[in-house]
Amino acid sequence: MLCPDKKYFHVLSARLIVIICLMALIVAIGQFPIYGESTGADKKIPSEDIVNVDNEKSLSRDSDPENTDTVSVEENERASETFELLPIVFQPDYSINLTLPKHKMFRCGDPSKKQIALTFDDGPHSKTTEQILNILDKCDIKATFFFVGSMMVQYPYLVKKTYEKGHCIGNHTYTHKNLTNLTEREIYEEVEIYNNLIWGFTGKKPNFLRVPGGNYNDTVINVSNNLGLSLAFWTINSYDYMQQGRQRTLNIILSKVSNGAIILLHDGPVETIEVLPDIISMLKEKGYQCVTLDELTLKE
Repeated sequence: MLCPDKKYFHVLSARLIVIICLMALIVAIGQFPIYGESTGADKKIPSEDIVNVDNEKSLSRDSDPENTDTVSVEENERASETFELLPIVFQPDYSINLTLPKHKMFRCGDPSKKQIALTFDDGPHSKTTEQILNILDKCDIKATFFFVGSMMVQYPYLVKKTYEKGHCIGNHTYTHKNLTNLTEREIYEEVEIYNNLIWGFTGKKPNFLRVPGGNYNDTVINVSNNLGLSLAFWTINSYDYMQQGRQRTLNIILSKVSNGAIILLHDGPVETIEVLPDIISMLKEKGYQCVTLDELTLKE
């Protein structure tokens, strides 16, 4: 049997051990932020992978033509090494301003300039994005890509390659949902998670938000305004995703092109790859200069 002094010593030791364990647990819990309030480089992002094209057609990794990967695992791993997420803090109490200045919403550029902007939505895709970049390189022009966040996570190498080649990358949300069906908080997270992804891959945040399907409301305007993003729409919808034939796509663009036009194409359909050289050739023949949205909307 233990003497009173030894028994008291063992009880005290046991209490100290319990206290130390509780302190360790509190410290450990503090290292895991609550989703949507604060986050670090280890923050997990939703793994949703469904991407709708103007709410008419679905694209995912399996929809790549022949599903032939041209991006190696090693390249994606190297691109992911520098990836880091910025903290995401929802700000429900910011001042509400539902009046969006005209210069913050673009459907075209300066009508006095012989410029147009080619824009590609819904990538990156393992095969077609690479082909689009090669065509643009060969034609010596720059374009704008509105990637989807969940696709960027799959192909970070293509995101970095697009940026390094001097093309503009805009925000097309993380999961390509109809933002008008979401709450203010959900809209904020769809947009800001994307911003953080782009910052992690390129060190730069985007200037433009293109809402999926062109759907927006006052809440979307409010969030984009407070995040410093201009809403970018289009002048010409090529309907390239409808598999209507290359000549039909070309005719749509030919009949509507004008100074400052923003042309909506998609990064995914094989038809886009087939008709893109003809589109560029036709635009050059008409004297148009193909520029990024940054340049198209630049006010001198």
